[in-house]
Amino acid sequence: MSKIYIIEVHELGAGLVVQEAAGFRFFSADPTFSSLDGCLFRSPSEAEKVATRIGSAGPKPSTASNRSAAPEPAQSGSPSRHFDGERHVEH
Repeated sequence: MSKIYIIEVHELGAGLVVQEAAGFRFFSADPTFSSLDGCLFRSPSEAEKVATRIGSAGPKPSTASNRSAAPEPAQSGSPSRHFDGERHVEH
């Protein structure tokens, strides 16, 4: 039976981590954390630490205005942070 943990960062939300044989897989519930979608962590607390860093680095969306607008990708000349395939995050 899998264990599921909710990860929340400030008022942004974040996502879920679901226990698998190899670790805990992150599923993003907010566009701010899409770069973590599918990442595999050693523990739920490790996923929360990384999500907190990402949530603290970006601008905080207002709850009313951002729900109706489509999310904009945060790319300011830097390489994309989206990865495909299996990813293991170790910190």
